[in-house]
Amino acid sequence: YSNGSDSNPHRLFFSTVVENSSHLGAGIKSQGTVYFKNSILAHNSRKGGGFDDCRINNAGTPAKSYGYNVFTTDAYLSNQCERSATDITGNNAGLQTLEDNGGPTWTVALEFDSPAMNAGICEAFSGIGFETLPIPLTDQRGSPRPSGLTCDIGAYEEYEPPSDFYVFLPMVKR
Repeated sequence: YSNGSDSNPHRLFFSTVVENSSHLGAGIKSQGTVYFKNSILAHNSRKGGGFDDCRINNAGTPAKSYGYNVFTTDAYLSNQCERSATDITGNNAGLQTLEDNGGPTWTVALEFDSPAMNAGICEAFSGIGFETLPIPLTDQRGSPRPSGLTCDIGAYEEYEPPSDFYVFLPMVKR
């Protein structure tokens, strides 16, 4: 829930908001300004039925995407949440369940075929009216970001071994 304003917006940056449920709005519910980038909003549901990843309760500024987000439904995108051309919608987000993946808090890991993997952009979050947020050097667990070609979308960075990674096994002769 957010009461951000145009002069003091709330920002989601490399965040994962999944499997929440509420009567009023499950993913993002705002009466103010919200910006999001490199984030996952998926499988959030409204009690009584339907998906509700983003709901704005004012006639002012809708939530605005700065790109590279993953959403599981197009339903909320009407006039409440502006979408960017780089957002991925209508897909299975390719997420595992909330569990202990190492680090100080539990996280939602990416499946091997998640559209969020290597789909983010490793650049600072800047916009009109707020200070620039630098690229986080680690994910929520403290693992280095990026680990692949580019940043993964969301709070979790999937580890990818280098392409020239080899395992040498001992030779056994009988």
